[in-house]
Amino acid sequence: MTELHLEDVGKTYASGVRALEDVTLTVAPGECLALVGPSGCGKTTLLRVIAGLEEASEGEIRIDKQVVNAVPAHRRGVAMLFQRPALILNHTVRQNLRWAWTLEKPWKLFGNRSHDADLLRVARLLDLEHTLDRPTGQLSGGQQQRVALGRCLLRQAKLLLLDEPLGHLDAPLRADLRRAMHALISEQRLTMLHVTHDPEEAFTVGDRVAVMQEGRIVQIDAPGRMRRHPASRFVAELVHYHGGGLNFLSGEVVREVMDTFIETVFGRWPMSVKIVQELRESLCQGENFHPGEGKVHIMVGVAVRDVHCSTAPRAGEDENRIVLPVAELECAGAGTCVIGSDARGRWIGQAGPDERFERGQAVTMAFSLAQAYWFDLTTGRTLVTPTG
Repeated sequence: MTELHLEDVGKTYASGVRALEDVTLTVAPGECLALVGPSGCGKTTLLRVIAGLEEASEGEIRIDKQVVNAVPAHRRGVAMLFQRPALILNHTVRQNLRWAWTLEKPWKLFGNRSHDADLLRVARLLDLEHTLDRPTGQLSGGQQQRVALGRCLLRQAKLLLLDEPLGHLDAPLRADLRRAMHALISEQRLTMLHVTHDPEEAFTVGDRVAVMQEGRIVQIDAPGRMRRHPASRFVAELVHYHGGGLNFLSGEVVREVMDTFIETVFGRWPMSVKIVQELRESLCQGENFHPGEGKVHIMVGVAVRDVHCSTAPRAGEDENRIVLPVAELECAGAGTCVIGSDARGRWIGQAGPDERFERGQAVTMAFSLAQAYWFDLTTGRTLVTPTG
């Protein structure tokens, strides 16, 4: 098995565009590291630099402790699977699979029993055995991507790079192929870097997840820990991408006598001792919480799924509430997604299937600050994460 290590890798194009900035990461032998981020953040550029299709402007790329910056692409022992399978459509599946050997093992193109056995074994693993003599142009999108994956496996490369290989497939097929690929690659114990723009896909396939923002790696962690402890507002938004997102609200933390409050455009809410203590520890400026000292500016983020909407005028004792007129209604699974808005701002929550709303009607949107994220207003750094 192979280890990949990048140390302070950067990439600047001739036009002056800075695509990668001080990228440092390690993919352990047999590990699948999922790299996620929005379009244009540098994900594909990073893969191309690792594969040798582009040169790094600075930094080191090491494969099994060997620096490969000057090693040509076809000598790095890397296989790359693209978003589009890049097959020869008028050739059969068998012929396309044999192209895996064109660079390093061209004699295998002519076939013999042992080499044909390798090809048949991979075809069976990918459920392609019955399609071997069919032109790939007659296959479905999912089957074509399986052929491209089989070609990568037959290369017996040290490292497998996947560049959004499921991005052009429809949702059910994408889910099926994602599970099949993950099981197969785990069985083969391949070292893999899987690039995607879909956070849920990253959390599903990755042993660890790396989040990329504007050419930098901003957090690397196990999926479960990243969900619980995102390092910044940017990562928190990715984590909640498939759950409806986050509501954001800026405010000031102030202390009066023995109580501490968060002041916002929607009102003043008391803060628990636990949250105050965690903010003090994160900010390292506890004096700002004492009477007469300066105020602390904070960004609060509350997940849409943690905001409960009702036509009832009151919230529970441990909840805060915002009352807004209903601006929009959307179906959300078994319930309703309620969007409230007025001159003060916009807030989104969820309601049960028995609740009924009309546009313009006042809705109470209740939530607990204990379930909120607290971010530094300037840097976006996470200061406090939800309890539980």
